Amino acid sequence: MKQCNHARLFLLFAIVFLVAFAGGTIDLAAKHRLIKATRESNEVLVSQVDSLIQDGHNLAVENHSWEESYTRLSGEYTKLQDEKKLVDEERSRVEEAKTKAEEARAKADRDNARLDGKVQVLASQSKDLTNKVAILSVTNTELVSTNKELDTKVLRLDYEKTDLEIRNADLEWRNKFLKARYEPNITLGQNDLFAFWGGELYGRSLELLGKEFSINQSTLYRDGTYYYLTIDKLKEVIAADSTDAREWINDKYDCDDFTDTLKARMAELGITAVGFVGGELRDPITNTLIAGHAWNLFWVYENGSPIAYYVDPQDDVMTRVTPGGTTLMNGKLYIPTEIRY
Repeated sequence: MKQCNHARLFLLFAIVFLVAFAGGTIDLAAKHRLIKATRESNEVLVSQVDSLIQDGHNLAVENHSWEESYTRLSGEYTKLQDEKKLVDEERSRVEEAKTKAEEARAKADRDNARLDGKVQVLASQSKDLTNKVAILSVTNTELVSTNKELDTKVLRLDYEKTDLEIRNADLEWRNKFLKARYEPNITLGQNDLFAFWGGELYGRSLELLGKEFSINQSTLYRDGTYYYLTIDKLKEVIAADSTDAREWINDKYDCDDFTDTLKARMAELGITAVGFVGGELRDPITNTLIAGHAWNLFWVYENGSPIAYYVDPQDDVMTRVTPGGTTLMNGKLYIPTEIRY
């Protein structure tokens, strides 16, 4: 800016000098034209100088901007150099890891080859074991089936043993009184009979007693007074009775007829606490139905209490009624469905 001001003063001084110097020789009009031309030239020069000054200022600003850009680019270049160094280091590590991975893969391939051989051996052994397991499974199934059959046989033998024990006990009484079978009359003393009235047996409701022994199925009571014996006396009477000696004829004289006959003969002796029982015979192992059947129920006096006994009149087998509705006798389950007195 100072240089521009000096240039302006110099030009102005030159113009004044020229005017003063030419004052005596040049006329006034010429002077006026010269001054005008000089002024215009000066204005052009001033304009050019201002333009140059503005260009210089713009160049200074642009130079400053370039310096800032250079500084920024230098910093970025330095960062890029640092990043390149890190990338080179990372590449070196990756190459090293790649080399190790290739070595590990080669080792794994060798190990896999060895394992394949072992797997083939194990597969062969597994096939042999599978065959052995299949054979053992079949054998085990056969053993389980055999054990089940044996268990069934053992259970059936237990039932048969129990039934034989009952039969043996009954045979003892029957043998003891075998001769009495052929005697024309069976007599009972007055003290042999016990009575209950109004549906009560030894002071207890007959209905409640039936519930205790689960023998209330369709039970019909038609008398008001019932007479019964002690268990020992009843065994004597049953052993002496000859109902079981009668001939069994299908649909003419079979189980229900035997049952009615024994009930009627007991009534002739004054023993009325005797029921006609209709029901089913079932297998004690499988619970499958064997046949329909009929037998007798006797209330007796035993150990101070009224007890229910089943008697099959076809063979005089006698057994105590099992509470719950299923009683084993003659190797079968006797299940009542109706009872009438």
